Amino acid sequence: GIRVSRETRWLSALTQFEATWRIPRIIHQTCSSLDLPMPLRDNIEQLKSANPDWDYRLYDDSARQDMIGRTYGGDVLAVYRLINPAYGPARADLFRYLATFYSSIRGFNKPIVIGSCIKRQ
Repeated sequence: GIRVSRETRWLSALTQFEATWRIPRIIHQTCSSLDLPMPLRDNIEQLKSANPDWDYRLYDDSARQDMIGRTYGGDVLAVYRLINPAYGPARADLFRYLATFYSSIRGFNKPIVIGSCIKRQ
C-alpha cells in the first residue's frame, strides 16, 4: 500500500474546517485566590486593555473546582482534589487540560486561551 505522511494526514484533516471557523476570544486565567497583589491586578488590567475585543475570566481555586464538577462530574473533581494544594501549578495545569479538552469536544464553543497567575512568597 501507499504510505501517507503524518503531515499529509494533518493537512487533510485541517482543511475540512470552514474558513469562517474561529476560536472564541476568551482569556481564562487561574489564581489560587482573587485577593491579588497590586502588581498582578495591574498586569490583568494591562492584559485586558491590550485585548479589548476579548472576554476575560479569572478563576480562583473555588471557581476551578466548580467548573470541573459541573463539566466533568464528581469522579474527575475527586482526581483534581487528590493533587496536594501545595502543588498549585499542577492543579492549574490539570484545569487547563480539562478546559482545553472540553473546548475541543464542544466544537470550540468554549474558550481555550488559558493562563495562570502564580503568587510567589
